[in-house]
Amino acid sequence: MIIVSESTLASFRAYRTCEWCLKLGPCYPHHIIPRGHGGGRRLDVRLNLVSLGHDFVCGCHKAIHDKGEPSREDLWGVVGRREKCNPAHIEGALWWVLRADKDWSKERLVKELKALEPGERKLAKAIIAGMARGGEGK
Repeated sequence: MIIVSESTLASFRAYRTCEWCLKLGPCYPHHIIPRGHGGGRRLDVRLNLVSLGHDFVCGCHKAIHDKGEPSREDLWGVVGRREKCNPAHIEGALWWVLRADKDWSKERLVKELKALEPGERKLAKAIIAGMARGGEGK
């Protein structure tokens, strides 16, 4: 499944504090699970995004692409604190949403959701509910 939300990306561009090093200045949204080549996967949802500082502020956004630092696990921690949820559940919920098919029947969707851990299920449901409302979920 692909979720594109320019409004969500714009809200992360509007951040004025790098979520990793906390320096003030312009930020870029960073997808923790990468967008992939050719748009094969893209999740513009809050659980998959962090605002990282511009090159001339702190260089955190450049560092993640050049050196892989901070790690994906570190970034899940940032998101977990920001969204007040368990970082261990975020990745499972997002990978589930990526695998989900927008053409699944309601019965299939319920069956697949039941296979998730309770914390992952709650986050995945929030994302799906946000899509149904025309938003992006949590």
